[in-house]
Amino acid sequence: MAHIVPSDLAELRSSAVHGGEITTLERLKKCLGPGFTVYHGVLWSRAGADRTAFGEIDFVVVNRDGGILVIEQKNGPLVETVNGLEKRYADGARSVVRQQICRNVKAIEGKIRHLPLGKDRPKVDYLFYCPDHRVIDLKAVLDPARIVDASKRGKLADIVADILGEGDGTGTKVATAVHDFFAQTFRLVPDVHAHIDTQERSFIRANATLCDLIENIEMSPLRLHVKGTAGCGKTGIAIRFYQRALEAGKRPLLVCFNRSLRDALEARVPKGGLVQTFFGLCATFLESSGTKLDYGRVRSNPRFWHDVQDRVIEQRVPEEWTFDSLVID
Repeated sequence: MAHIVPSDLAELRSSAVHGGEITTLERLKKCLGPGFTVYHGVLWSRAGADRTAFGEIDFVVVNRDGGILVIEQKNGPLVETVNGLEKRYADGARSVVRQQICRNVKAIEGKIRHLPLGKDRPKVDYLFYCPDHRVIDLKAVLDPARIVDASKRGKLADIVADILGEGDGTGTKVATAVHDFFAQTFRLVPDVHAHIDTQERSFIRANATLCDLIENIEMSPLRLHVKGTAGCGKTGIAIRFYQRALEAGKRPLLVCFNRSLRDALEARVPKGGLVQTFFGLCATFLESSGTKLDYGRVRSNPRFWHDVQDRVIEQRVPEEWTFDSLVID
């Protein structure tokens, strides 16, 4: 049994697909071997200088080596004219050979040439299938061996298999490229710049929302602990509150835990406040109260800064001090 694409026959039956094509698809699926894949309703386009050409191929059968057979099916009566075989539609007659078969085969061959296959090129052949019409007098350029009319309707799958062959599986690279082509598969990779731009816009929106949320909290004095994952906008919140404090005539203090972050933050905020590391703040606090620190003992005493912290904790903050506190974790 062959593979068919699209595979949902029940959905195709309920759609606008011509019933004759559904019958053909079911017949090819049942009668062809597992080495064949049948693509139904393959759309193509070709951009030109002044317009873009579009077309649709009724069926494309691909074997396991990537060989291609284009099948054009025409149900109902056809007209054999001096200009060749024609199918008449509501908007006029169209040449089966020139306007449909040749056009579709040429389009597929042109597209296949652009596949990255080097010298390995798949075989492209065609078949004209007219299950409701018996060809009596052939004056067209079509090869009789490539026409399956009403008299050979039951042999369609056998003729397809004879023309195309199931393949021996040696053309894996070609087959993969051909299947990706007819399945209209795209190989995509993320664009880093677009991703960064999107993330920056999302960050700005999220950061503004967090800041607005916190600013709407009424608390005096402010005692707030904000916890969040990396990248959620915690630093942006701290900088915004620092700036708002300066605007209100206050002297803000922004404390972090390492010197590199302190230097980065200090470069981003306006002058007028203090940006310091935690242990740097402890040292500044003790020295302002008259305690002199012996920095020569830093290397010999691994607990030097822990001792500094303990000495700060022992100090009492004057009861009249009131200040806002925003802890970012």
